[in-house]
Amino acid sequence: MPEVTLRLYSVLREIVGKDKLIMNVPEGSSVKELIRSLFNQYQEKFIERYGLLFKKNNMEERFLVFVNNNPISSLHGFETKLKDKDKVEILEPISGG
Repeated sequence: MPEVTLRLYSVLREIVGKDKLIMNVPEGSSVKELIRSLFNQYQEKFIERYGLLFKKNNMEERFLVFVNNNPISSLHGFETKLKDKDKVEILEPISGG
């Protein structure tokens, strides 16, 4: 089973209570499956933070994701397959001024 290092920033770090997780994922897992696994593991806290928005099927799309320092938009998007020792960074873009 591949082992993936997951780095979390801002709101996600607050929800999970850590800035780094080591997760074992099934062989051939995608970024989307990794994020959904994270959501399921901390479901109660995600619902508390995002409410009904969390229950939508595409909530992962509100986050910026990088695999080994490459934005997934330059890879295969959320279908990017993960390999052993990959480093995944997830952050929620914020705006303001």
